[in-house]
Amino acid sequence: MSRRSRLFRLMALPVLLAAMLLAHPSLRDGLVGLARYAKARLYDYRLFDDSDLITDVSAREPVPLERLADGNTLYVLVMGQSNAANEVDTPLPSDDLENVFIEYDGTLYPAEDPMLGGTGERGSVWSRFARMALATGRWRYVVLSVIAEGGSPLSYWLPGGPVRPKLEDRLRAIQQLPIRPDYVFWFHGESDALNSLPRLLYKYDFLDLVGTLRTFGIDNPVLVSQTSLCRRFGSESVRQAQQELARQVPNVTLGPDTDEVGLPFRRDGCHFTDEGGDIVAGLWMDAMLDAEQAAE
Repeated sequence: MSRRSRLFRLMALPVLLAAMLLAHPSLRDGLVGLARYAKARLYDYRLFDDSDLITDVSAREPVPLERLADGNTLYVLVMGQSNAANEVDTPLPSDDLENVFIEYDGTLYPAEDPMLGGTGERGSVWSRFARMALATGRWRYVVLSVIAEGGSPLSYWLPGGPVRPKLEDRLRAIQQLPIRPDYVFWFHGESDALNSLPRLLYKYDFLDLVGTLRTFGIDNPVLVSQTSLCRRFGSESVRQAQQELARQVPNVTLGPDTDEVGLPFRRDGCHFTDEGGDIVAGLWMDAMLDAEQAAE
């Protein structure tokens, strides 16, 4: 065999592999997503900025936990990124949130927008959700714990990620409370959709996150939203991962499809207007009640 023939055969394999990638978009997209994901985990941690995280409690009066002793309380732990934080256009007045409380670092405070534990300085879906919950007459009080960091892909919540230390600190504090969350709402997906994260990687990382919750004694149902839409860009792979997690993981349930709340209800293509925030709050309420009914 001539030297030219051997060279041709050596070059043929990578050309064939490249042709196979071009012929199979799902495989190509998966490899591209994996490369982007690896880059994010290696380099983007240093770019993470949560300087607008709401943590100041100096002007807030603690509420004795004994006030909730009658047991007629709905307690929800909220986790996710900016749409789970304080990015709805308008904060609700504190007068609208009577009997709504926010837990932060093991202490209870009267709830107000922006919510403690979330980034951003606007309103939240959860003030609207709590008001709806009380309006049903089923609960006397609503308690919220918010752990929500804008722009945080799921990898940031894993060991070594920039959100992880704060997550563990908050879970330790919750672990010491005399009450436990009735539900965990996972409202997340836009950053990983923008990074084209493959379905299996999203599922793998979420399993790690659920394992962390269980380690800290939070065994209650986790509602996973179908969320990927931001600035006209969604991701079917992330949505599929969220759907499969709800089908395959014990005590994980499918939450609302927030991608259905389209661009007319988003002020910047991603974050919700007041009307959009009301719609999303209602979707979370419906999903929680459906999960409760399914468990009966």
